[in-house]
Amino acid sequence: MRLVQLALPPDNRSAILDVLDDEGVDYVLLAGENETLVQFPLPAQAVEPLLSDLRDAGYDDRYRVVSNAESAATEHFDELESRFVAGSEADESIDPEELSAKAHDMTPNAATYYSMTLLSSLVAVSGLLLDSPALVVGSMVIAPQVGSALTAAVGLVLAKRRMVWDGLRTQVFSLVAAMAGAAAVGWLLQTAGFV
Repeated sequence: MRLVQLALPPDNRSAILDVLDDEGVDYVLLAGENETLVQFPLPAQAVEPLLSDLRDAGYDDRYRVVSNAESAATEHFDELESRFVAGSEADESIDPEELSAKAHDMTPNAATYYSMTLLSSLVAVSGLLLDSPALVVGSMVIAPQVGSALTAAVGLVLAKRRMVWDGLRTQVFSLVAAMAGAAAVGWLLQTAGFV
């Protein structure tokens, strides 16, 4: 379930509220000095189609927050849930912005990412030198490359060049860092006479 908050443009406010009324969405209006904010709960599957209808009515995406909600007790929420989760409009779609945010969240910050990459390569080198498949598999568990690969894939699907570039760049830099780290450890072990 999602809680959606939108800032309404003054010139299209009534058209947007009409869409919400037509769809049976229970909403709350919060009026400020310069802006009007509308807030309403939705099943996750209803976010993308409803936002599309709101854009057609004149919503301009200037302020939108979609967050997770634990529960909702509104007059028509059960009807929305039966319609979008189990009914005629049911699907497994997800809002592209939510998908993009989830992909970004899966990649840790740079210091953590590259330190985990180096640690993973060191464990893999140890596993190869000790002829231990368990250590090699363990190094794959430590490696954080899934997040950057997912970022690139989601960017490709959503046609966001910046996400594709960030994901691919991070993958290439981590490959270079892992190879350099493994080579340095191998050289140190050979120089010290362990191998």
